[in-house]
Amino acid sequence: MHRSFRQLTVLIVATTMAFGAGIGITEVQAELVEIPLPELAGTYPLAGYAELATTFPFLMDPANIISVSLRVTGTLTAGTLTCDGFTEPWPMDIGGFMPDDTSGGWWWASPGGLMTSGPFTFTAEFQGSFSGPATWNFLGDETGDLIFSAIPAPIVGLCAELESVEPTAVVDEVVLILDMVSTVPIRPLVWGTTKAWYR
Repeated sequence: MHRSFRQLTVLIVATTMAFGAGIGITEVQAELVEIPLPELAGTYPLAGYAELATTFPFLMDPANIISVSLRVTGTLTAGTLTCDGFTEPWPMDIGGFMPDDTSGGWWWASPGGLMTSGPFTFTAEFQGSFSGPATWNFLGDETGDLIFSAIPAPIVGLCAELESVEPTAVVDEVVLILDMVSTVPIRPLVWGTTKAWYR
C-alpha cells in the first residue's frame, strides 16, 4: 500500500531525529540467572537440627525479578518412624528461607517431605510468607541472606523414637535461580527498512 508524501516526510523526519539523538529500540525478554551456593553442600541433618545461613551477592535491580526458585541436588537415605504401633517412612524436609527485612515478611521454598532413598533433584519456587507480604526489595542492598535447612520432618503422635531411624541427606548442590526481566538493544532502523514500509 502506497503512503502519502506527507506520511513519508513525517516518518523520515522522525527517523532522522531518532538517529541524531542516538535513540535505540529495546526488546524486553526473560533471562534466567543462576547463583551457586557451594558452601551449603554437605551431610544433613546438622547437629541439633541446626539451619545453615549464607550471604550471596546480588548486583541487579530487584524490580526486574519475576520469580526466584531453589534447586537442590543430592542423595537421600530414607528414614523409618515407629509411630502408634506402625512403622512408616520418616520424610526429610529440605528447603530454603529468605527474610525480607524491608517488609518483615519471608520467602520460603520447599518441595515437601522427601521419602525415597536414592539421588534426588528438585526445583521449588519461593512463596511469600503467611505472616505478611514479602518483596524482593531487600536485595537492593546488593546482598541477600538464605537460610537452608534439611531436617527430619516433625514427629506427630505417640512415637517410639528409640525404634526409629532418622533420614539423612548428602547435598551436592544448592543453586538460586532467578527469572529476570532484561532489555536487549535491537539494531536501529536503516533507510532500507524505512523504504520497505512504503512499498
